[in-house]
Amino acid sequence: MSLILASALISIALNPLLFSMVEPIRKLILARSAFARRCDARTDPFAELPMTTDRKYLAKQVVLVGYGRVGSRIAAAMQAQGIPFVVAEQNRELVAQLRKEGLAAVSGDAADPAVLIQAHIAEAAMLVVATPDPLIIRQMIDTAKTLNPEIEIILRTHGEEESVLLSKENIGTVFFGEEELAKGMASHVVQRFSVTEHGQ
Repeated sequence: MSLILASALISIALNPLLFSMVEPIRKLILARSAFARRCDARTDPFAELPMTTDRKYLAKQVVLVGYGRVGSRIAAAMQAQGIPFVVAEQNRELVAQLRKEGLAAVSGDAADPAVLIQAHIAEAAMLVVATPDPLIIRQMIDTAKTLNPEIEIILRTHGEEESVLLSKENIGTVFFGEEELAKGMASHVVQRFSVTEHGQ
């Protein structure tokens, strides 16, 4: 067997493996490098809203950061009420899906000011942060307040200590997950017992 033929066979055999590794490696690099994310955003059509985006999503809208379990529920509630909003979400595939569904969405890490700028934070009425990472939250708040000092901010936190600190800073309305869950459950219990007592 000639060396050229052997090389060709090895290349053919390795190609699928190499191509399957490209996307995971790309995601790893993007996750670890802000510079790589900025470079990627320049060529990513999902990193900015399309030119055809309706004006209602560009001013007086809600910017919703995060479209996970909490964010998607908030989005559904806003959609049901006809409240215009733009989603800022790191998961590019999810952003692509949201756009297919007709939602305004941009891809990227909202801790990067460029992402909030693309979501038109400077003209937004409200910033809703549905992701609980305290470091990212503070970066987003700084960007939002710098570009839009009058913006209303709604925050989600996981930790009670962080919730107390953010509340003391008076930078927005803070929702602490466990506390809100406890309030909801307690309210249900009280309501059920109240109905039972009145029914007797």
